[in-house]
Amino acid sequence: MIIEGNIAVKAAIMGQKREIEKILYRKKEKDVNYILSLAEDNNIPVFYDEKIEAKIIAYTSKRKDDDLKNYKQDTIFVLNGIEDPHNYGYALRSIYAFGYDCVISDKRDFKDSESIILRSSAGAYDLINLTRMDTLEAIKYLKKDYEIIALQRKEDALNLYQYTPNDKCVYILGGERRGIKKEILDLCDKSIYIPYGSKYKMALNADGAISILASELYRKKNYE
Repeated sequence: MIIEGNIAVKAAIMGQKREIEKILYRKKEKDVNYILSLAEDNNIPVFYDEKIEAKIIAYTSKRKDDDLKNYKQDTIFVLNGIEDPHNYGYALRSIYAFGYDCVISDKRDFKDSESIILRSSAGAYDLINLTRMDTLEAIKYLKKDYEIIALQRKEDALNLYQYTPNDKCVYILGGERRGIKKEILDLCDKSIYIPYGSKYKMALNADGAISILASELYRKKNYE
C-alpha cells in the first residue's frame, strides 16, 4: 500500500508496525529532511521522484497488530463497534494524545481505509499499541488482572468526575450505532457516565466521549 504525507510517513518509520519497501520524495524541506534522515537510520531506500503529487510517500505493508499478551500498562482502552475509519482514527488520536498507548478493537480489515485512519489519527495509528481481535475474548482474558469498566449511562453508573480509578483498569467504549455488546457488558465490573449540561437527552459521538474520558483519567492520575 502507499501512505503519503509527512505525519503518516514519519509515524510509519518511528512506530515500526509495518514493513517499508521504499520512500519517494518530491521536495526537500525541513520536515522532509528529518524523515529522510530517519529512513537512512533505518536502512530504508529513498528516491527522488518529481512526478509524485505529495511531498513524500512510502510503499509499505499493512500495519501489523500487537500481541495482547505483551500489554503491561495499567490502563487499556477497548473500542467496540466503532466502524467509521475517521471516527476510529480520531479515537486513537485522542487516546494517544493523553499518554495512553494500549488499545483493543474489533477484528476488522481496514486495508482500504488505512490512509484515512493514519491521517485522522495524526499518525497515532502507527505509534500506538493496537490489537484487533474478538473484543469479548479480549475482555475474558484481561478480567483476571484488570477491573473492567464500561462507559455507559445506566441507573447505577458512576459519575466520571466522582469516580476513582483502581490501579489496573480496562475502559470499554461503544460505537454510535449499537453501543457496547450485551455479552461484553455482562462481564463489566462497573459503569461510568459523562454528565451533560444540556437539558435535552443528547449523546456525544464516540470520539467526543473518548476525548473526555482520556482527559479526565489523565487529570486524575497526574493532578489529584
